[in-house]
Amino acid sequence: MLLENIDPSLMPDDHVDSDLCVHCQSACDRWAEETNDEGTEYPHWNSIARLEDSAAAGCVMCDQLLQSRTQSATESAKEEIERLGPTHTRGILSFLELNMKSSKGEPNVVLEFAVLPAENQQIGAEVCEEDSKIVVCTYLADMIYVDGSDCTFNPGHIPAEDTIYPRHLIADWLHDCRQNHHQCRTSTILFVPSRLISTYPSRPVLVLKDDICGEPEYATLSHCWGQEKYDTLTSPRLEDFQTQGVPDSALSKTFQDAIVVARDLRIPYIWIDSLCIVQDDNDDWLREAATMSSVYGHSTLNIAASGAPSGRFGCFSSITVPTPRTFHITNSSGHAMTYTCLSVHYYKKSLGDMPLMERGWTLQERLLPSRSVHFTQTQVFWECYQRVACETFPEQLPTALTYADVYLEKKLICRSMWGWIIERYATCNLTYSADKMVAISGLARRIYSQTQDRYVAGMWESGLERQLCWRVVEGGSKGVRRAPTWSWVSLDSRLWWSYFDYYVGTEETELWIKILSIALEHTGDDAFGQVNSGCLRLSCSLLFHATFEHTEANTSIMSISKAMVRVHVTLDENYGNDCIRSAIALPVCSDLISDRLHGLLLQRVPDAKGQYFRLGLFAIDTREDREAFETAAADAPNSLGSPDVISMSEDELGRTQWVIDLV
Repeated sequence: MLLENIDPSLMPDDHVDSDLCVHCQSACDRWAEETNDEGTEYPHWNSIARLEDSAAAGCVMCDQLLQSRTQSATESAKEEIERLGPTHTRGILSFLELNMKSSKGEPNVVLEFAVLPAENQQIGAEVCEEDSKIVVCTYLADMIYVDGSDCTFNPGHIPAEDTIYPRHLIADWLHDCRQNHHQCRTSTILFVPSRLISTYPSRPVLVLKDDICGEPEYATLSHCWGQEKYDTLTSPRLEDFQTQGVPDSALSKTFQDAIVVARDLRIPYIWIDSLCIVQDDNDDWLREAATMSSVYGHSTLNIAASGAPSGRFGCFSSITVPTPRTFHITNSSGHAMTYTCLSVHYYKKSLGDMPLMERGWTLQERLLPSRSVHFTQTQVFWECYQRVACETFPEQLPTALTYADVYLEKKLICRSMWGWIIERYATCNLTYSADKMVAISGLARRIYSQTQDRYVAGMWESGLERQLCWRVVEGGSKGVRRAPTWSWVSLDSRLWWSYFDYYVGTEETELWIKILSIALEHTGDDAFGQVNSGCLRLSCSLLFHATFEHTEANTSIMSISKAMVRVHVTLDENYGNDCIRSAIALPVCSDLISDRLHGLLLQRVPDAKGQYFRLGLFAIDTREDREAFETAAADAPNSLGSPDVISMSEDELGRTQWVIDLV
């Protein structure tokens, strides 16, 4: 469909007050007439430049569609259209698709720009047919119905009496949570942090636990330290912080703002890491780090300076409340329904991409408290077990927005969440890689308190065999590898948790190995702290040399003796092609339902009898490949000698059992 150039200032006569352009309004007017659940396509602006003009002129739908892609992605799309344009004689196609029900279960809007090649025109390796089109870019937005009681919409600004931040709204959220949210009530177990900062004197004062009566309410603070240098609590200044108060040189703008918030909410104390942990005393740091589960878990409210990359920015210095506008769609019954339109990246841009979300320590600081309030660069968000809200949606965040990739649902922490926790933790950054275990130890302690299961270098003793099959996301580790190599803690990399621990029940898993013993060496006495080394002694019925030939992305041909099997290979590090040409294969788990089989790729430790370190993971996903693998592995000649194993024996079925160490 060829589109005429339409001046975006031209609006239908009966919609002179509309916040939609002529194309978006026309589509909404006709939407009620359609019954096609798969979506209906309507003509739209015939260039990205016209879309940008329409957004700038005030069309709420064009504006939010445009925000679903970065500016650089939009510029790249323009360049691609310009590049292809001269070779095409039939012009540009753009269409707006309104879907009554998207994959999220909510309405959404899709806008595509495509070029229309001439018939028989060759582009790249493709010869174009008469009705072909080449989609250059796609814009997505969610349609949010704002008349419903579950989605109160507040397009206004902060009330006049709240000129700095929406303190009355936060107070209402906190009051309602305390009164009505039974899941959010903190533990009845008495806990008071070793030190707290009093919020009520004109100058904040450090108060020791022994000087506090009862179990006081206190807030905690999550923040980015940044590059600026502020004074901290040190051994020589410990007494001064108590008697003279915390000096201005130690109070960043973020700290000052957080103290104001706590004071306004009538919370008498606040816990701030650099002011409550003695920074020049490693023993004190280790002791206090071991209490993070309780410090954050028992706080009345966690105040998160999510939008501040460092202490000088403060909690609310840059807040501007966005004001998405509404529009009306008349349904088939003639009733006008009020909607707003939001980019599919609304949550991501508003909270998920904030500087604090990249910090490794933040994950447990966000999950451990029952309540958190986030001060972002656009508005304030509230999170508790029974409500996620923001200034724009003060009652509850619309369901459609919770489908964002970066959305972090606040849940009561339990063992089944561990894989979910680790995958998100692996996307975060740590200033010191030595903090890898400590920065998540609070969450591990919370799970241990429920299960009493031994914590094993970022994993759990129960079902440990199934947890060994984690794999890194493409690209390999970002830093120097640490011991033990069989644990995800050894790498600084994004990763996928083990499929067998995440999705497959114990009764549906066949184990090919058995862990016989676990030996760990920690830096200190804390079983949840940094691990220096670790050894898993295990028995297995299959362990063999294999060679590999890389064929395509993550796919290789594994040669076992004379047989060849297709496998997916993921290396933990960028070892290079020579490494993957030969390795020791150790099958670990298989799924009795889906035919998946996962195993480890190993390499022998030189001059160490029966010791191996991990190189990566191999995966088989089809029945045909799995059957071929099992047949080939069973027929493979024994090529392992005495130095390759700790010991070998036969089981009751006459099968050889190898014992090796993973380090």
